[in-house]
Amino acid sequence: MSHVTLRSRLQFEEGDSMVRFDEGAGLLVLIRHRELVALAMPPDDDQAPQRPPIRCESAGRVERISFSLDHQLAAVQRSAVDLDIFDLASGSTFPLAARSSGSSGLAARHRGRILGSHWPGSEACELAVVTTAGVELYRVLRERRSLKLLRRVSQPVSWSVYSHETRLMLLAAGQQDNLLSGLQLQPRSAVRLPRFEARHVSVHRVYDALYCAHIDEEARKVVLYALYRDAVLRQHELPTHSARAALSVCDNLLVVHALDQQARLLAPSAAVATLFDLRINRSCPISAPLPLTTLPADGFSPVYSPHWLIAPPDKVVDPLAGRAGRLRLNLRAIAASSIDKVCLLEFLLLRSNLVLLEVLADALSELEPLPTLSRMRRHLLAAMTAYLHSQVAAGASADPVLGEMLLRLLAAEGSHAQLQLLLTQRAAPARRILPDSVPLALFLFQLAPAFAPAADFGLDVLKRLGAPAQEALVAELLQQQDVLAACRVIRSLRLLAFPPRPVLAAAAECGSEVFTAVYSFFLLRNASCRGSASFAPEEACDEFVARFEALQCGARTGHGGGAT
Repeated sequence: MSHVTLRSRLQFEEGDSMVRFDEGAGLLVLIRHRELVALAMPPDDDQAPQRPPIRCESAGRVERISFSLDHQLAAVQRSAVDLDIFDLASGSTFPLAARSSGSSGLAARHRGRILGSHWPGSEACELAVVTTAGVELYRVLRERRSLKLLRRVSQPVSWSVYSHETRLMLLAAGQQDNLLSGLQLQPRSAVRLPRFEARHVSVHRVYDALYCAHIDEEARKVVLYALYRDAVLRQHELPTHSARAALSVCDNLLVVHALDQQARLLAPSAAVATLFDLRINRSCPISAPLPLTTLPADGFSPVYSPHWLIAPPDKVVDPLAGRAGRLRLNLRAIAASSIDKVCLLEFLLLRSNLVLLEVLADALSELEPLPTLSRMRRHLLAAMTAYLHSQVAAGASADPVLGEMLLRLLAAEGSHAQLQLLLTQRAAPARRILPDSVPLALFLFQLAPAFAPAADFGLDVLKRLGAPAQEALVAELLQQQDVLAACRVIRSLRLLAFPPRPVLAAAAECGSEVFTAVYSFFLLRNASCRGSASFAPEEACDEFVARFEALQCGARTGHGGGAT
């Protein structure tokens, strides 16, 4: 059993190629002797069209290459000081030094060695070039076959790490290369982040929060620094249980891969993946560590082979086998290997899968302690309420089935205060998460014996719905033999035209006391509306008049016999 599975999405022939993965463009790049080949990772949807491979001549030595997000341009680094821009559409090439700025010669002398190039795809810049003297931000002028320098961030740089998902560059400096600073390329500007010291770093986005992860091999832990615009905070420490580790992010879970080769030789089961959910439990994994799984048909090398390339956020490249794939979660395996049912429920509430219902059913069948079941129920109610509020806030119609389920859960556990608060919010249309409907009004009338204000809320619903819905509700109450509630609706909403025959017929099936009360109710309505208590001929109530008179006669006879 495994909670993380690696599935092959791409096959290629390595040959004598250098294999690189371009995170920004989503391309697997094969650098060959005279040719460059870029293969797009297929989408998860098998029916989506697959992009054709990009092929072009290398035209010389290639150390690094990065593609623009539209796959129209490529930055090819040929040496420590030479960088060419390929226009793949026209086949033209122009060097980095060929800029329209008059300071190109001075900048070239002070640029230093080129460490890498990235395509953020933002208005702040199209191309970012990292050098030992800092970072240069450019805009590509395709018609002029040149680059325009937009901004230069001057600072010593020994090495850098770039995360395209977060558009964040970590720049290392200092005598021991351990002084780090950040530069985030936001949509309209480039923001410098404060410096901090760390080793073995990577940048990840988890639940829309940015983290710099530092793998401390000696302490066998991962330290996560939360990156903000004006501060860097040390927030989490997670155990790796391995002398070597790597990180991935899959469905907002931090996946810690144990890569200790010596431990694997002693115990193959040591090659495991551990899952951490930073929103739910910040110190313990969400489930027990389990081995990473690959399918034999995908043709990967043994799990965590030394030549594997684990690329952010969830990619794995196996150059020897010619395979590249994505990590995917197995929620059922996570549920089966999790001990804390409450944390598991919180985890599953953030994901769309029917596993949640299975976990709830298992908790009941396994007779979990009542406090645990109560906490699970509260989390479920909170998630349902938040979902309904989010639908209304987004301008969508709230789900009526989910709203009715929420009311039934609150009523079942006797949470009348929360129920009244939820119903009171309906007075403001902007906060109304329970749409008006006949089933809602029916439920409120049925709830009235246990929660008296529910009947008033039900009447408010019917007043907003109008006459057709009001008559439909009365018919539904009669079908369920709740005749007195139907009479209360007729009286409260003054449904003077509602025919008395179906109400009297339903009352006759409920016994003489109910029938007598309902018959008297219609006598009073007739007297109030028409000035006469008698039924009109077209109402066809003669049989009920005879029944009522028979009951009255029997009552008088019984009373007289008792007096004798």
